[in-house]
Order: sequence, then C-alpha cells, then structure tokens
Amino acid sequence: MLVPMAIQMKEWGMLSTPAASVSIPTQGLMGWGDVAADLGAGLGSVLIGTSELLNERNRVTAGGELAAFSADLRKIGDETAAELSRREVKDWDYAWEQLSAPRFAEAVAGLSPQSRAAGAELASAYSMRASVMARRDREVAGIARARNNWQQRVESAVSAGDEESADRWLQSGAQTFVPSSQLESQRNHVRNRARAARWRNAFRQDEMNALTMIQHADADSLPDSENEMRQVEEERTLAKSRAGNHFAQYLTASLLSGRTPDATECAKARDAGIITPAQYDSAQQEICSLSSEEECEWMRRIDECPDEEAPRRDLVLSIGTAAVPVAQRADLLRRVERAAGVPAADRRALSGQLFCLYRRGVFGCPGDAHAVHRLCSLQQQGLCVLADEGSEASARWLKSLGSAAGTWVCYSDFA
Repeated sequence: MLVPMAIQMKEWGMLSTPAASVSIPTQGLMGWGDVAADLGAGLGSVLIGTSELLNERNRVTAGGELAAFSADLRKIGDETAAELSRREVKDWDYAWEQLSAPRFAEAVAGLSPQSRAAGAELASAYSMRASVMARRDREVAGIARARNNWQQRVESAVSAGDEESADRWLQSGAQTFVPSSQLESQRNHVRNRARAARWRNAFRQDEMNALTMIQHADADSLPDSENEMRQVEEERTLAKSRAGNHFAQYLTASLLSGRTPDATECAKARDAGIITPAQYDSAQQEICSLSSEEECEWMRRIDECPDEEAPRRDLVLSIGTAAVPVAQRADLLRRVERAAGVPAADRRALSGQLFCLYRRGVFGCPGDAHAVHRLCSLQQQGLCVLADEGSEASARWLKSLGSAAGTWVCYSDFA
C-alpha cells in the first residue's frame, strides 16, 4: 500500500508566520508512473487470459462488447477521481473501493452473460490502475497548491514591505520549494524587493514624511541592488513632484487669502527637500517691498516660464517663499495663474519684444526710474492684451509702442 504524503494543506493557509521549515516528503510519488505503466500493460494480458474463457463462437461478439465496455470503465474512473478530489480522504484505498465498486459492478452486470467474467477481470484491473493514477494526481495537485499558498505568503510579505516576515516565509520553503543552492540568492532578492516596496508604500501614504525619512536613511533600510534602488529613486522623484505640487498649492491658497504661510508647514517642506533652508527663512519674513526693477524681473520670469509643470511649480515656490510683502507675492501668483492660460511661445515673444523696446530707449533712458516704471506698467498691460485679445492684437499693440523709438538719448543699457 502506498504511503500518503505527509502534508496538511491547512498549514499553508495559516495567517501567522511558520516557526520552522515545513518539509514535504515526496518519495511516495517515486515509482508511481512505473506502477501505472505496469498495470496498463497488464490490461492486455487480462483480455488475452479472459478470452480463453470464451468459446470460439462468442469471442468476436465479446471482444466488441468489451471494447465498448472499456469506455464505460474510463468514465467511472474519471467520475470517482473527480468526486474524491473534492473530499478529505484519510484512507484512499477504502474510499476508492466504497465509491467505485458499486459502479463497476453495475457496469459488469450490464454485459451479456458470456462477457461478464472477462468484464469483471477487466474492471478489477482498470480500477487498480485508475486508483493509482488518481491518487498520484491528487498528491501532485496538493503539492502545487501548497507551493502556491507558500508563494502567496512570500509575495504578500514582500508587497507589504515586511522584510523579516518575507525572509521567514522564504526559509520555511527551503529544500521543499527552494533548493539549498539557491536559498541565499533568493533571500537577497526577496530582501531587496521588500525594502523597495516599503519605500514605495511610504511615498504613496505620506510623501512629506517619507521624503524626510529617506534623506536620513541608513544603508540597511535601502536596497543594495541596482534595479530595486532605481525603483526607489523613481518613486522618490514622483513623490517629490507630488509633494511639491501640493505645497505650491498650499502657498498659493495662503497668500491669495492674505496669510503668511505657516512656519510648521514650511518646515515640513524644508525637511522633505521641497524648498531650501534659505527659502524657508525668507518665507517667514518681509524685508521690504519690491523695487520697480525687481518687479519687472519677476514678471519677466513669469512671462517666460515654460508650460511644463515642474518649471511652473518651481516658480510658484520661489514667489511663495520670497522675502517680500504678502500682497506683492499674491499679485505675482495671480499673474502666474493668468499666464498659465496663454501659450508660452506667445508670452516669451511679448516679453522679449518689450525688453527689446526698453533697451532701445523707447520708454526712456534704460535704468532711469521713469523708464523702468513704464516698462513695469507695459508688462502688466501686455499680458492682459495677449490673454484677452490674442497674439495678433498684442502684435499690433507692440507695433504702436515702437513708433515712439528715437525720442530718447540713451547712455547705458539696463541689464
């Protein structure tokens, strides 16, 4: 009698981590193929032997009947195996006999009298072979389920970033699902994947906190493989972009409502690397109002800012943390919002031509307070024309400004 494999499938359904390695003896499977083959070959001998029980006159009829009978035996064997696969079976041979014997007997009884003896021999031999094959398939399927459950436990721990649990589950399958020669390499692979997953989860749950943590992380908390470390850096970049956008929105909302950005929120952004320490310091103080030259340069930066998200975010962070009065920061941020609705190429063209006119002395001698103030006023007016009336209207407007060229005598250029 074959010895059943010593594994309880429920062991792999536990929620807790196993304390020791689980061993699945597989020696019971060895030789089953040979046994089944021998039994299969024996069926031919059964037919030959039983055919001697028949007289010459009935052999042809019985042979055809037994050939059709073999299809019935296969069906009974398949149905019995399928039903037992859904049961918890402790004594396989007993369960097989109890379930299949009445069905085989009924099939034999349906044969003609002269074929029943041969049919009974054939049914007995087929039942033995079908039992062996079904039992083998059951045990192989059991190992596959056990391996799948074990693999799911490992992957679940890895996805959760639980490095220690993933390692324990991996080692529980040593020599059963993982060859000893591959264990250390697999442990290293699982460890790196778990570390990468832990940072990925941290970045997605609390970006600011994770960005702060990774700046002070030691080597033991980071993957030591190039592939997983690249994944962590990619997640870090995405998290920094998202966190930067959120903080830029916070700065805009605060300043547009007339409030100085909260020092605690600014400190979080500084610690996460969203803003620099210098920006953090300047965000909390107001040195003095912008001069006309400074205001012109800020508006020029806004008008010539690319359409991409990152440059615009960096510009908002620079404005939001500038050491100037809240009201002036708010005005610049409103310009950023308005400029975002105008194509960058049109904004750059307008800005460039205005400064070209300024340097040519159209608005007065470059560097003179009156000329700078005039430029500042025209920058504000020009964006309104471009945003409200379009590029053709702004081109006509610029052309009208150029008609005043040559009125002033210029001695220096405004840098």
